[in-house]
Amino acid sequence: MTSRSQSPILGPACVYSNRNDANGIYERLYDHVVDDIHGAAYLGSSTNSLGSTYELAQGRARAGGGWSSIDVLRRDGLRTPYRSILVGEMRGRNDGTKMGALGNFYVGPPHSPNFVRDGVTCRNALVIGEPTCAPGTITGLWQNQVSELMSICTEVSYMSAGADVAGVVHSNSDGVNQIKIVTDQIYKKKAATPVSKVLLTKATRSTLNDRRGTPAAQPSTSQPDEPLVKLGACYPLHYLPDHTGPLFKQNHSTVKQLDIFDADGNPVPPWLMPAALRPGVLAMFEGSFNIWCPPGRNPIMQFVAKSIKVLGESLSEPEWPMAPKVVDNNSRSSSPAADIGTKRSSAFESFGPVEKKVRLEPSDEDQLMEDVPGPSAIAWSPSRSQPPVVPVSVADFAPIDSAVSVDPGPSVAGPSTSHGSP
Repeated sequence: MTSRSQSPILGPACVYSNRNDANGIYERLYDHVVDDIHGAAYLGSSTNSLGSTYELAQGRARAGGGWSSIDVLRRDGLRTPYRSILVGEMRGRNDGTKMGALGNFYVGPPHSPNFVRDGVTCRNALVIGEPTCAPGTITGLWQNQVSELMSICTEVSYMSAGADVAGVVHSNSDGVNQIKIVTDQIYKKKAATPVSKVLLTKATRSTLNDRRGTPAAQPSTSQPDEPLVKLGACYPLHYLPDHTGPLFKQNHSTVKQLDIFDADGNPVPPWLMPAALRPGVLAMFEGSFNIWCPPGRNPIMQFVAKSIKVLGESLSEPEWPMAPKVVDNNSRSSSPAADIGTKRSSAFESFGPVEKKVRLEPSDEDQLMEDVPGPSAIAWSPSRSQPPVVPVSVADFAPIDSAVSVDPGPSVAGPSTSHGSP
């Protein structure tokens, strides 16, 4: 079951009927999907289908042996990782969305919990559903996305000797299909501070010894009250209000600025993600797939969103994360993880408002195999709902003008220290 006319979270569907206005977001989105230049970027576009525009192939194994992988590739003969755009409406905590300092981190049982340490695998988990008040065109886009994701899941099962697959599409309690997405890593491990070399010769002995009484300059530990929010930035851990308590054991980590933009094209700071991506928000998610095949386990499939853009606002209240409960001191550490970056496609860039040019972190598009979580950190329940078997100007897309009144949340100028109970 995929069709729905009303969000279970938002109440009356008429609240978002303005999305169907002439030249409204739904009309402009569909025009973009069927555009000859950008249409191929959308997984739900009719130009895309498994075996036609992209394919699955055996990937490289995890370093040290054990886990193998399956790559999702463009059919270009070059083994280019397949990137695509999903479109959907945000769902809340009850449907599986997890944002904040913990993200989707697996804490473990109370008697033997995991600590959040430097280099840990920690991502936000976002659940999206069919957009509210969607016309037939947008419903078709949603259904095509679900169909392609389930086709990938079925092919992975076939390549894994018929094993069930923990896929991306799941059904909620009402039997309605939803899509689970994960973001890039929440944290970045700090690099060692560079130091200059010293010339050690007989002639420099006295000069060097004279420096012994001079105290070394210490880096400033003070933080600005108003952080500069920009792509590529990193922020202190305490900027996340729920990053508190003995569960967090990070000494050399920072909070990454993820590639997330609000309806005006401004970067969304990590501490305001729950407000920008509150339940009911319409958004596009550009990313690629991670598929792992652990020995003796069901394959795991993820869609990792490297860039997110808000298309339509919501009247729902943000679901602010709560600080994690105190855990026992007897804990095992979690596995460190690699980190990669990507570039946004011209299709993603061209829809919505113009964004300021900012410096991005170096990308590693050739590294398809992402960090592999340990067996204890994965929900192994399989997805049962399977079927049988170019830079472009953005001037044409004006900033989204929502007709609804929304709560802007805390000021972007600085992180909020307390949001209260969700």
